[in-house]
Amino acid sequence: MDANVSNNKSFWTRLWHLKILLKVKHFMWRVICDCLPIKDCLLSRRVEVDSKCPVCNLIDETSLHALVFCLVAALCWKLQGVRFDSAAINNTTDWVQEIYQHSGRSEVNKIFMIAWMIWNNRNDVEWKQKGRGYKDIVTSAIHILNNWEFAQDRSFDFFIGFISQTEGNMCWKQPQTGTIKINTDAALFKIKQAS
Repeated sequence: MDANVSNNKSFWTRLWHLKILLKVKHFMWRVICDCLPIKDCLLSRRVEVDSKCPVCNLIDETSLHALVFCLVAALCWKLQGVRFDSAAINNTTDWVQEIYQHSGRSEVNKIFMIAWMIWNNRNDVEWKQKGRGYKDIVTSAIHILNNWEFAQDRSFDFFIGFISQTEGNMCWKQPQTGTIKINTDAALFKIKQAS
């Protein structure tokens, strides 16, 4: 990790204040600190592994290759319309700094979410021998981000589905002495019968 970044409070503050899933923030912290279990890191720790990228199987795997320059990753970024200056990027810290410089907050959230899904896809290829297409990776990342943002929305009106203002305001009442009270919740669905 770049020494300038490790002491740069605003760099880390920006990461930890993003409105995104905590596991994605943690993932990006690991990316920046270069502590993902990527093959070049494993080899440097004397773990015997094949050095080739499990997704493209063409180039030795580094964090930067896996998340930015691998064929599937590059197609994800192209589909999303994100461009990176490969001449200015030497490591993942440079990559994140370029994202910060050229992207607004919501765009940074999307980029980090897609990077996390690219990583998940890489792990599926490595450990399950099955991966997703680049369109599915981007669609899934944006879908998960949108669902998470919707769940975080404090302005959502939970009573919007009720017919009247008081319909959703039922409260529990203590049963009368000598009686048994059973509280239930149920839903009915019409089932189409096959003809």
